[in-house]
Amino acid sequence: MHLFRELTMKNMRLTFFFSLSLILVFSNLFSVRAEPPMRAKIVFTATRAGNAEIYMMNTDGSEEVRLTNHPGDDFDPTMKTTD
Repeated sequence: MHLFRELTMKNMRLTFFFSLSLILVFSNLFSVRAEPPMRAKIVFTATRAGNAEIYMMNTDGSEEVRLTNHPGDDFDPTMKTTD
């Protein structure tokens, strides 16, 4: 019985770490698409909330908006310009 309990706990730990690694790998593979704004904006990453979050503001520093709110780090913001 003791051996069975050890194997069960080992399987649970392996399953947990495997699932966690899959979540961490795939959470950063999918990007969020958004329409570009009508006037010039600055998009940047800051750690004001305790972890990396993505923000956007006007070029004069006004109208700052936090775009993400996620417990994991959000980084590498990109925008496509309209030509």
